[in-house]
Amino acid sequence: MPNREFISVNGNSFDENIYLSKILLFTKDAHQIAEQLMEYSESTVSTNCINTIGMYPLISRIETSLGMLCMSIWIISDDERFEQFRMAYYSGASHSIILNRNQEEYNSLDDLYLITPQGVPTTILTIAQDQSNFNKLPASLSEHENRRAIYFKTINDLSLLSTIFYEIGQKIADDIRSGEYQTFTPQLVKPSKIFKLYNKKSFDKVQNLVNRLGYNLQESGVVTLTKDIYTFDIDFYRNQVKANITSCLSCVKHCKHYRKLCVVEEDQGFSNFVHFDNLRALAILYSIHDCSFASLTGERPRENIQYQLRKLRLLYEANCPFFKEEQMFQEINKKSKKNKKRKLHLT
Repeated sequence: MPNREFISVNGNSFDENIYLSKILLFTKDAHQIAEQLMEYSESTVSTNCINTIGMYPLISRIETSLGMLCMSIWIISDDERFEQFRMAYYSGASHSIILNRNQEEYNSLDDLYLITPQGVPTTILTIAQDQSNFNKLPASLSEHENRRAIYFKTINDLSLLSTIFYEIGQKIADDIRSGEYQTFTPQLVKPSKIFKLYNKKSFDKVQNLVNRLGYNLQESGVVTLTKDIYTFDIDFYRNQVKANITSCLSCVKHCKHYRKLCVVEEDQGFSNFVHFDNLRALAILYSIHDCSFASLTGERPRENIQYQLRKLRLLYEANCPFFKEEQMFQEINKKSKKNKKRKLHLT
């Protein structure tokens, strides 16, 4: 962040560097942790916000050699109803903390760890008096510990959490100074960067499943398949599906006809919400492969896949000059055949 000049009341000026970084703190007891860390919170924020967005914001200010570092710390609830928000939580994050208090929580770290994008450093933080009980790492951590930046920290009491914030803040300052600082961005232009940041183990599994169906998961994260007059592009990085008119893909005209589809069917594993680990995109791929995609319905008629595809087809037929020419040619052929039959009948 560039230097900003501040003018005091006496007319004196001074330069102050202020940096902002976003940290995620995952915990089983989000409400309790938020109440205990109220000293870091702005007075205008209530812990009731966790009930609506599954997140509670804190600000921890740390003095570094670069200047003031304001760490925006988001306490994240692991309640199932907030799972669809987690991709949005990670956007712009530079570090993740997974907090646990007992052996049961420690053993269940797999889920939180596996959904964490590979490019986000993670601190596994344990609060316990006797650390001898925490001597066995979960399988996912022991298997992939060397593939990413992961740190193990221990404190005896929650009041010492500020020391962890301080350590992470100093590391962020060092990264900024060395040019190594980065944040996670779900929608990046370059697919290679997206692939690096997303969980590699998850994508390896997806690629294996896609290959079994006979399709190819491209480096861009897109699987392309054709059904009838439509070619579908399923984006596994963004969990989206786009329908193209197949004839448009090879057309010299610039009027390409396509439509990003709204897919809503909770009972079948579909949702408008973004899900981790490509489950939504994978479910869409299977439904197109099984020829059941067009039968999916939404809460309103316009959300039905058949309706959306029909709107795309009508738009194409009304605007494509080659389609119109083909239709005119077919009409002329029909009239010509009818005339020939009529002449043969008369003779």
